[in-house]
Amino acid sequence: MFFSKLKTLIHRIVCWQQRTPEIAAMTEDETTCLHCQTTFVGNYCPRCGQSASVTKRLDLRRAFSIFLDTWGMGTNSFVRVVRDLFSRPGYMIGDYLDGHRQPYLPPFKTLFVVGSLYALMILSINALGFYEPERPVKADTEAAVSEQGKRADHNEVTPLGHAGKEQPQGKDGHSAMAKSIDKEVVGDEELSEKQREKLLKTFDFLSLMKDKYFEWRHNNMLQDMLLQHLLYALFAWWMFRRAPRRPGLNYSEQVIAQVYICSQIGIVAIVYSYALVACGSTASGTLPNWLTLLLFFVNYKQLFGYGLWGTLWRTLLQEILFLTLLFIVLYIVVMSFFIYGVSTV
Repeated sequence: MFFSKLKTLIHRIVCWQQRTPEIAAMTEDETTCLHCQTTFVGNYCPRCGQSASVTKRLDLRRAFSIFLDTWGMGTNSFVRVVRDLFSRPGYMIGDYLDGHRQPYLPPFKTLFVVGSLYALMILSINALGFYEPERPVKADTEAAVSEQGKRADHNEVTPLGHAGKEQPQGKDGHSAMAKSIDKEVVGDEELSEKQREKLLKTFDFLSLMKDKYFEWRHNNMLQDMLLQHLLYALFAWWMFRRAPRRPGLNYSEQVIAQVYICSQIGIVAIVYSYALVACGSTASGTLPNWLTLLLFFVNYKQLFGYGLWGTLWRTLLQEILFLTLLFIVLYIVVMSFFIYGVSTV
């Protein structure tokens, strides 16, 4: 009996998730459009598209509604997007791709609103001193070694907003990190002074670029997520282009889907950060990888119609391909600077 009721409940929930948005009833009142003076019956003017509810005078409620329209909330479209992104995300994205676009805030506007909310979250948590962004850990390899053989390892963690500050410098002006990498890569190999100088400068530059990236990523977290999702879209399109529910999917449609998913992840990141603060922990502003993959899985399962296993292995393979590409790009960049610094003496 219990399992029968549970099965019925799950069936009703799935049916509700797959249902397309309801359309408002058409009014039978005759209205004269205040903009083009066209007389019509319905909710919107057939000539210019202005709503029949527009009046000549503005009161406080209508002025507030205009303000909310700026953020996509005046017609509850943003509220509807947020609700559906967490109750029927893949089906909602599918509705938008199928042409049901009037009820929803467009994807990039949604991302703009989420980005604004994300920035407010960072400012509020930053003001309380609970924010701890991802940043590189810099090792001071010039720590003195005592006569007893004890080695002092110093890990410097850069405070918020100072990810790109100058590293500790040695006597020759190079960072301790560069000298440490030089020792590990070159070892006891004989190099001329000019070659070693170029090698150290190369590692100094790469270390600076890494710090600059972390600083930019902290200040532009959502833009960084968007760039990653545009790359994710390429792999997702390739993996799901023959999906049962989306046959013939093209890259542009996948980009729209990824932008909505990016907004969803941004909202979850906001809630996650506030939850960490409420628990007395430090907010990082970045979701754990397993949670991001879970959101991908739920969206792709509903959007593309594959089974559990078919969606799972495609989602994991997409992540592996994405990380592999990043590794290849990083390897090419590092080796290019390495070769430039050594072989062009």
